[in-house]
Amino acid sequence: MPKKEKINRENYLEVKKYLDYQERVRQCEQATLKQKWAHLRHFLEWALSTRFYDAPKLRLTFQNYILGARNDSIKKPLSASTMNRACQEVQEFYKWAKMYLPNDYKRISERWIDTIRLSKTKLNMQGLEDRKYYSKDEVEKICSYEPEILIDMRDRAAVALLYLSAIRITAFVSLPVRCVDINNMTVFQYPSEGVITKNSKTQITILLPINPLIKIVKEWDDKLRIERGLNSLWYPKMSTDGLSWGDTTGDTESSRKSFRRGLRKLCKLTGVEYKSSHKLRKGHGVYAVENSENYQDFQAYSQNMGHEDPGTTYKYYSKFSNDDVKAVILRKK
Repeated sequence: MPKKEKINRENYLEVKKYLDYQERVRQCEQATLKQKWAHLRHFLEWALSTRFYDAPKLRLTFQNYILGARNDSIKKPLSASTMNRACQEVQEFYKWAKMYLPNDYKRISERWIDTIRLSKTKLNMQGLEDRKYYSKDEVEKICSYEPEILIDMRDRAAVALLYLSAIRITAFVSLPVRCVDINNMTVFQYPSEGVITKNSKTQITILLPINPLIKIVKEWDDKLRIERGLNSLWYPKMSTDGLSWGDTTGDTESSRKSFRRGLRKLCKLTGVEYKSSHKLRKGHGVYAVENSENYQDFQAYSQNMGHEDPGTTYKYYSKFSNDDVKAVILRKK
């Protein structure tokens, strides 16, 4: 039996250097780095013993390899969006390598790097991917649940605030009470106050004026101010049984996991399909697109989400779910 080909050690070390660059220079969050590593594992497993700078010699291209790639036990192809992101990550790696390891990667051409992409034909072969997000109706249904214990009250309010603000989950779980001003419909995402934002960006966010959700957020905010104080986290730790306040210590990752558990529980209780926490931000973006009557409105919503370019909002948030597309078309006379 022939020996199984091993991953090239130099390739692995270069991937680690690239990720270190993404963390130190690009200021990527740990969740982002984890996603990048997942994509780069495919990259390493594709090249195996071949050095990355010799990859153009490989008969199987990365964009063809990724069509059947998987590094878990699930026996179905990766989603089209995941395959796209993997190709983009490999492109970014080569661009980084040409800049920081020029002697080794001088033979890699920009034209070849640009070929590392999935064609529309191959994307279509993967099937039509539905655009998943939490709609306003779904969020209101989740928040209509009357909590019986403290932890459910916390998680319900968290769902409401995440949808109203489009705040990213890492920023949210590091948000102190003093940075939330419900009366003025404002959340202050200030790294100087301990909020862990993407790329350490300072941002002021205005909440969507959806009164049933605002009421739930204010109820929780008032309770925190009275019982925990301004320096408490808006998403505080809870006791194991969920009946009382917990320790003030803990990392953001444990809080993220806690919210995912809470969101899953609330979805099950209310009969709403569970989707990731980021789909609350997606839902906010879709709401923004639907409620923009002109370009000025759209630009305001886009800026409120932290996008410097409104094109980013349009590109990633203007595509509706299959059900919403159907609803829009069938209501036309």
